Parts: sequence; C-alpha cells; structure tokens
Amino acid sequence: MLSNDENNFNAPGFRAYLQRLEWKRLLVWERESWEELKSCTGSPILLNIDELPMSDVLNDATVVAATAQDLTSSDAAISIYRYDLEDSKPINVDINNVWEDLPSYYIFEDIVAESSTNIDENLIETLNRFIFITKAEKGSGHWLDYDELPYIAQIVIDELDLDSTSRDFSND
Repeated sequence: MLSNDENNFNAPGFRAYLQRLEWKRLLVWERESWEELKSCTGSPILLNIDELPMSDVLNDATVVAATAQDLTSSDAAISIYRYDLEDSKPINVDINNVWEDLPSYYIFEDIVAESSTNIDENLIETLNRFIFITKAEKGSGHWLDYDELPYIAQIVIDELDLDSTSRDFSND
C-alpha cells in the first residue's frame, strides 16, 4: 500500500525513472513535514517511525529507534535502528539519505528527458512539494552493539526495557 505522500506525488514517470537509475526504492515525503523536523535543534533527533515514509520496516523488524542527523547539511539522513539477533552485533542501522535538492544530485535535464517528462508547472510544483529518500548501501557501520549506538538510541532501548530473552547486550 502506498503512503499518502506517494499517492500525492504527481510525477510518477519521473520517480520510476529515478528508481531504475538508483536500482533501489525511492521514497517521497512532503517537504513541509521535513521542514518541521529540520526546525528541531540538535543532532541526532529522535523520530517517530510511524510518521516516516519507511514505516513499513515495522512489518518485518523490531525497530528500536529512528533518528535524523545533519539536518542542515547536504548530507542529511534518517537512521533506522532495528534488532537482528541473527547477527553477531544485534542492532542494524539502515541509513536513508535525504535529497532535498534533486538537481544537485543528478543532471536534472537528462533525468527529465530520459523519463519522458517535461519541465512544466506540474513537475516543478511536485519537486518543490516533496523530498526524496533513498536507502544507503550497507557499510561497516551497519552492524552495531549497544555501546556503539548514539546516546539517544540507547535511551530508547533502555526505556523499552526488553528482557534478556529478546536482547543480549554485553555492554549494557
């Protein structure tokens, strides 16, 4: 099922072409919601996963925290911390890159031409209304122990007070 934001995105061919170009899922989110988040101070900022475009991760994993960081830079990201007790380090972090200004990531005119879209009022309005989010490749920092988490994520885990059968952290 598509989120409200995805249903309201008025340039589906453009988005489909970007997904093919990236070879991964490309989420959209109302810029207004992102701007509200950016008005918060500090980094990282704790987020409510239910309000994020990638909330469907809740269907497949035990999510322990979601944070946003570097909100004022071109490298803004949303991190989702989730349990994976199959791994030697029990918490995985999925980094989701936020693209506020799509033309700064690609040659805009080429994307428009390749996606059989026109630079018209609809496309400009749609790009001004939404940001794009794409999952980053897993790096060496994908697998974490409790003591490697940002402090704010540790607080959330501590408040969850999960019993020892669902987690086994050697350092907490």
